Amino acid sequence: MKQLYKFICAAILIAVFIPPQHIKAQCNCPNGDPIDSIVHTQTLAPTADFLNKIIFPKFDPATGTLSCVNISASVTTVASLGIRNLDSSARIYRFRYTQDIILDGPAGIFSSASVNKTYGPATLDKYNTGVDSVFWGPDTTFKNQTLNETAGGSAAFLGATGTVSFDFLNTGSTTLLQGSNNYRASITTFALGTFRLAYYWCPNTILSSGMKNFSVVRNNREVSLKWTTENEKISNKYKIEYSRNGKDFTVLDTRNAMMVGNARYEYQFLPPADEKGRIYFRIRQTNGQGKEYLTAIKTISFTENGTISTTLYPNPAKKTVMVQFDSPQSGSLEVDLINTLGQVMEKNKFTVTKASNLQVNFGRTHNKGAYWLRVQNLQTGEQSVTRLSIE
Repeated sequence: MKQLYKFICAAILIAVFIPPQHIKAQCNCPNGDPIDSIVHTQTLAPTADFLNKIIFPKFDPATGTLSCVNISASVTTVASLGIRNLDSSARIYRFRYTQDIILDGPAGIFSSASVNKTYGPATLDKYNTGVDSVFWGPDTTFKNQTLNETAGGSAAFLGATGTVSFDFLNTGSTTLLQGSNNYRASITTFALGTFRLAYYWCPNTILSSGMKNFSVVRNNREVSLKWTTENEKISNKYKIEYSRNGKDFTVLDTRNAMMVGNARYEYQFLPPADEKGRIYFRIRQTNGQGKEYLTAIKTISFTENGTISTTLYPNPAKKTVMVQFDSPQSGSLEVDLINTLGQVMEKNKFTVTKASNLQVNFGRTHNKGAYWLRVQNLQTGEQSVTRLSIE
C-alpha cells in the first residue's frame, strides 16, 4: 500500500507539471507578442474533509497584463461503503454509489467529474441477527482524475499582495437499487491531489526608446509621476492613467509634447483624504500616426508600510544580483528565486533597516534561462515579483 501511494503521488506530480500547451494557445497577446506564464502549485495531502480551500498568490499587475488564468488538478479519491439491514426480515441489497469532485473558483471557474459504481447484490440477515451488515471498499473511485478550467484575466486574480481561493469539494451519495428502505448507510471517502494555477500574461508594451525613467513616488499623501523623453516629437500625446484593481484604468489627465528633442514631464496626483489600499499608474503615449504604447505599471499603497517595487541589476545576472527598492525597507526580507514552473530554486533571508538596495548572492550555479525573483517583507506582507534572466 505504501508503494502504491508513492506511485499515485508521483503520477499526480508528473501530470500536473506537464505544461498544458493547448491552454497557452487560447491566451493571446496583442500584436502577436509571445505570452509568458507564472505557475504556482499546491499539494492536498490525503484528507476526509468534504470541503478544502486551495489557496494561491495573486498576480501582481506590475508584472504585465494578465491575459488568462488556468486552474488544473490531478485528483485521486478512495471510498468505502457500509450498509446495515434494519428490516425485520432478511433482504437482498444492491446500491449505486455516486462520487463527485468539484473545483469552484472566481471568474466563473467551475470544473467537476462524477463516477458511478454499483455494489451488490448482498444478502443481509434480519436486523441484529447473523450477518446483518456488509462493507465494500476501500475502492479507488478516481485515479489521477483531471479537473481543468480556463478563465479570462479577471480582477479577482490581481493584486501585488493577497491570495485567491478555490473550493475543492469531495462528496458521495448512495441510491438504493434493491432492498428495503430500512437500512443504514455509512460512507467514508478521502482525496489527495496536486493543484496547479497558471497565470498567462503579456508584457506591457514598452514605449519607444526615446521615453525612459518612468517613476511613481509617494510623499505623504501626494503622488508624483515623472518620465523623460529623448528625441521627442511635437505630435506625441500622453495620457496619465490610474486604476484601483490593476486592470480597469481611468484617464487622470492628458499632456501634449512639450518640445522637440529632450523633455522632462511631471504630474502630481493628490488622492482623496480617505484613500485606502493600492493604486496603479501607467502612461499611454500616442504618436502622430495614432499608434499607442504603454509603460510598465507602477503601484503605490496607502495602507501598507511602503511598496517594494524592485528593480534588478545586472539583468541578465550570473551569481549576484542587486535589488533596488522604490521605498526603503526595514524588517525581515525573504528572497526567493523561482523557475518558470513555480518551483523555488533558492531561498534567502535578510534583516535590514531602511535599506534602499540589497545584494543577493546565489548559493549555487543555476541553469541559464528565465526566472522570477520574489522579494517579500515578512513584517508588512508587501512583496514584489520581478523577471530575472540568468546567463
